[in-house]
Amino acid sequence: MLRNLVRFVRDKRGTAAIEFGAIGGLLAMTTVPLVDVGRLAHLYMQTNYGVEAATLYAAKNGFDASAISAVVQSATSSNVVVANPSPYMFCGCPSAAGVKESFKTDSPSSCGTDPSDNNSTCDGGAKPNAYVNVQAQASFSPLFDALPYPRTIYAAAKVRVQ
Repeated sequence: MLRNLVRFVRDKRGTAAIEFGAIGGLLAMTTVPLVDVGRLAHLYMQTNYGVEAATLYAAKNGFDASAISAVVQSATSSNVVVANPSPYMFCGCPSAAGVKESFKTDSPSSCGTDPSDNNSTCDGGAKPNAYVNVQAQASFSPLFDALPYPRTIYAAAKVRVQ
């Protein structure tokens, strides 16, 4: 009996399986969250790409809310990226902090045409320009729910169309 016990202690076969079994759980606990981080980064890039493609479409083709919304969705390989809220056109003035939105409009020619409107001129007397605002969002469902991942990804951009 003692001889069998000594032989068992000296036997090195199966050591790798025992070590993998001890480390396997830790390996799985770190791999699954890393997969989620990769999926989240990919969805973030897809959402931004959809907004970028839609603003390029608006700059080239003018304002058409339904077409711009369709471009947001069709430009991505993800079916969860949607234009929300709907794209809209507005008159605004450039500033150091970005574009200052004055009012929503349906036509670029209505920007700066009403002299009684306080928003008809920008700082320095320039006429406001027409811009299109495109926003998109995507829902994210993590595989590993223990970490505080964002559930919704947002992206937005504005482009001058006049």
